[in-house]
Amino acid sequence: MFTYAKSQSKAAVKASFIVAKEVAKSAWPFTEGEFIKNCMFEVCDAVCPDKRQIFSNVSLSRNTVAERVDQLSTNIKEQLVRKGKDFIAYSLAVDESTDTPDIAQLSIFVRGVDSSLSITEEFLALRPMHGTTTGQDLYEEVSRCVNEMGLPWEKLVGLTTDGAPAMCVHSSGLVARMQERMREENVTDELTAYHYIIHQDSLCGKALKMEHVMSTIT
Repeated sequence: MFTYAKSQSKAAVKASFIVAKEVAKSAWPFTEGEFIKNCMFEVCDAVCPDKRQIFSNVSLSRNTVAERVDQLSTNIKEQLVRKGKDFIAYSLAVDESTDTPDIAQLSIFVRGVDSSLSITEEFLALRPMHGTTTGQDLYEEVSRCVNEMGLPWEKLVGLTTDGAPAMCVHSSGLVARMQERMREENVTDELTAYHYIIHQDSLCGKALKMEHVMSTIT
């Protein structure tokens, strides 16, 4: 009896994680968990009313969903940190844009490869940029992210940006400051800077009415 109850408890916790993951993926408010649970009760009453107690054990309150999402986020970060330790080389892609409330957001992506040539591509961080967005500001956020994730500077081989002045201006842009940091870390290999063109591709696709091509590419 005790084993059965323990199994049901584990299943209820697992179910709450599954729902929380879907809530996060859909960018819904955490309060939607309570709405989903009400829907679960309605379905249960119609299909299997004798199982209502099992569904009631699934906690989907706002606080629970928030906690589950935070735990999932922490777990994903820990997995990425472990993978990062095995990288023999990695590159970063950085993009700065402004959201609806006019707050600049810095998106950081990582692409790394390990000794077995297994490639990992992940969204590394989204950092709000309050105040200015100079090359120094961008560098500080990217540098902080690299250090927090435990990525070794000597394995950084590439940096991709959109070519904006704050990213690429000589001596004071993000690229120049990252190259300077690598010299300070006594890294002898040169950091290769790339300029991505997906924004230009998107604008050209709209102007040339090639949505059928762009939808396939993007």
